[in-house]
Amino acid sequence: MRTSITVVLVAALVVATAGVTAVVGPALTDSLTAPEPGTDTDEPLSLVTSDSDDSYAAYLADGRSRGGYYGVGVGGVAGGGDGAVVDTAAGAELTESASASAPRAEADGAASAGAPAHSSTNVQVEGIDEADVIETDGRYIYYSGTRGDATQVVAALPADSPAHVANVPEGGRLFLVGETLVVVGHQRVAGYDVSDPENPTQAWERALDAQVRTSRMTEGRLFLVLSTAPQACPVEPVEGADVACTDVLHPRAPMPVDTTYTVTTLDPHEGAIGERVSFVGSYRSVVSMTHDALYVTYTERTDGREAMLEYLLADGRSELPAPVVDRLETVEGYDLSPQARAVEVQATLDGWLRGLSPEIRHTKQRAIAEGYEQFLDDRKRSLTTTHLVRVSTDDLSVEATGSVPGEPLDQFAIGEHDGHLRVATTVGGSVAPWSDVETENDLYVLDSETLERTGEVTGMGVNERIYSVRFDGDRGYVVTFRQVDPYHVLDLSDPRNPTVEGALKLPGVSTYLHPLGDDQVLGVGQEDGRVKLVVFDSRDPTDPTIAHERVLDARWSAAAHNHHAFLLDARKEVFFLPTEHGGHVFDYSLDRVADVDVDRPRRAVYIGDHLYVAGHSELVVVDQRTWNETARLPLPGGPDDGRGDDGDTNATR
Repeated sequence: MRTSITVVLVAALVVATAGVTAVVGPALTDSLTAPEPGTDTDEPLSLVTSDSDDSYAAYLADGRSRGGYYGVGVGGVAGGGDGAVVDTAAGAELTESASASAPRAEADGAASAGAPAHSSTNVQVEGIDEADVIETDGRYIYYSGTRGDATQVVAALPADSPAHVANVPEGGRLFLVGETLVVVGHQRVAGYDVSDPENPTQAWERALDAQVRTSRMTEGRLFLVLSTAPQACPVEPVEGADVACTDVLHPRAPMPVDTTYTVTTLDPHEGAIGERVSFVGSYRSVVSMTHDALYVTYTERTDGREAMLEYLLADGRSELPAPVVDRLETVEGYDLSPQARAVEVQATLDGWLRGLSPEIRHTKQRAIAEGYEQFLDDRKRSLTTTHLVRVSTDDLSVEATGSVPGEPLDQFAIGEHDGHLRVATTVGGSVAPWSDVETENDLYVLDSETLERTGEVTGMGVNERIYSVRFDGDRGYVVTFRQVDPYHVLDLSDPRNPTVEGALKLPGVSTYLHPLGDDQVLGVGQEDGRVKLVVFDSRDPTDPTIAHERVLDARWSAAAHNHHAFLLDARKEVFFLPTEHGGHVFDYSLDRVADVDVDRPRRAVYIGDHLYVAGHSELVVVDQRTWNETARLPLPGGPDDGRGDDGDTNATR
């Protein structure tokens, strides 16, 4: 692998004319700064506040100066760039042993009294609700998946004649809390009294001046995680929740930031604002929640400009003449921005290389390119550091910070169990254009209260990346992928000594994992451009096997990228999967139980013995005892809400 990379580097360098304009491999990244050479990137993040509006503004200005893209080349000045952050292969959230669509019969008080058993939103942590486009209390269904400016209210019973009975004049993600429907929309969050579902009335509303990154509901409190661009204060992402500049937390050491997060609580019935906290971070931060804490990540990437200078003064020193080394040491001591330091380093290298013959210049460029690649590979676990911040759900105070190497994929890569936090990360990868450090995948265990690291297992899936993670009690399941799908089974019972018990390789990739019980895990993903289902049998963790697998005649399923689109009915040991060809029901052996002909299916719920499948413009009811269609209800159409199945930007890929 490294040989081919070096060829690419050398090819780029050979293009250089007498002016020596080619780059050495790295046009060096990125939008996040590295610590000074020799500092420990695993040091826990220290969050502080500024003592004045001016000092806060200065902090943000310093962060902006560290952003952008300006490379150092061997043999020429590398071009600048816009510093845009490129997303990884997948997207955003947390895990535990999820309650995944567990039956809910008498939940939510009076609203469900006398209602048959019914499903709830597929969530990560039992007891912590997540907003979705559909909710039911077992008698009525609330659905905002047909248009962006309204939520449809459907009387679900009797199942053979459901009826559209009302509109809530607000669309978005929904929570149903007793007799209150909370709608989290684009421009506001509002509560509606649905004690009489056929005549909903607005109880409260609050305007939003932010993007809703994610939301949770637990113990009668609504948690909103809102993001805004760093700007003048006070920060007021939601009406009535202003935060002064001097109350915004930020890392003590300057680092580039592109987002201000505000976490606030609201009373779902009255809309009253409760506790709140604001802190700066990156849009790629992962937000995850347990019953006691909210965890937020800061991912800090090594700046290739600094890494190149560090390499040249360490392992690369032998390739340079003494005057060049002396000059680089002088530049290192200057109090310069990374961009300005890169210009000085570039000028020093250019001046030296221009004085060499073409043959010697080529030899030096190749040696430095290969040495730099090895230098980065040897330090892959310090190239990217993810800092974790624990925020108490009681009063939203910051309780602890910690850090792990690498970067988590999404919320399912972070999970808490029995006082310990598990974090699965990918380390290595591209630090700069034409630089491709081999990736590996690790799992770290931390004390959940102090965030001190207690154990780790490293080196899973060499030269692959994590595509899905699931934690289930003392077990962990990690899927890595490049050309095949390695499925890793981890024993996490000893937080000081987590181990990989076994692994299994198979074609394709699973991007969503869901425990089925009895140490069996369903994987939903793709193989050769088609939807693939796999049931992994991990009863012998040292030798996991494929119990069942199936490739569908479909190219897409929302469930592969958003866990809210997946519905499991453990009562009947079946699950629902939407595809572009309609909805499908499979049993745990992956036998197809039913096909549901519905236009662009988005979600499904079950009530009693009936499955209700909601599409873009209709609701279809299926009797789960016979799997025959019993009713079809057109729904008022309109433009989609524009967010598809991923309106929650912290939801799974």
